Amino acid sequence: MPRSKKTRTRSTDRAASRQLRRLQQARMGVAAALRRTAVQAMRLLEEFNPRLVGSVLDGTAGPHTRVALHLFAESSETVILFFRDRGIPFSQEQRQIRWFNGEHRPIELIVTELDGRTLELAVFEPVHLRQAPPSPIDGKPQRRAALPEVELVLAEQDA
Repeated sequence: MPRSKKTRTRSTDRAASRQLRRLQQARMGVAAALRRTAVQAMRLLEEFNPRLVGSVLDGTAGPHTRVALHLFAESSETVILFFRDRGIPFSQEQRQIRWFNGEHRPIELIVTELDGRTLELAVFEPVHLRQAPPSPIDGKPQRRAALPEVELVLAEQDA
């Protein structure tokens, strides 16, 4: 007896739903792995009050996404010395961001790796710990998370 069109459609819908669920689970696994790397980095960089930002925080990161952290120090040289003193390889980059008053400011980035994942560390002056820079997407202050919040997100995700 041939299957009806309605039965074929339901079967196709179920298969598509299962595939979507598998993709979502894979993405959650990637996000969890990147967040675990972020936690390690945040512990290592504790003296710079690190904050996780971007797609790793919001859970939309892909497998090749950089783990983005905001660090707070009087100068990028302080962070560079931290890396040099510990023999941690790094490179330096610079990015222009639009600030609250509309002007573009250069931000120092330190790029390194931890457990095979790339970390992008943006260095801000300590005064900027109180207010996150605007998001390049919507102009609102970027969402940032301190270590306890990231650990909580991971615990909830693993539960």
